[in-house]
Amino acid sequence: MFNFDEPRYEKVVSDALALRPQIEAAVDKVCEQGYSNIFFIGCGGT
Repeated sequence: MFNFDEPRYEKVVSDALALRPQIEAAVDKVCEQGYSNIFFIGCGGT
C-alpha cells in the first residue's frame, strides 16, 4: 500500500488490544445492570 507505515499500524493495534481488560470490565458492569445487547458503533477513522 502507498505510504503504509507498518510500525505505526502495529502500535495502533497493540494499543487497542491493551484496552481489552478495561473494555471487558465495562461490559461486565453493563451486563450486571440487566443489559444483554451492546453495540459499538464507529465511523470515519475508527
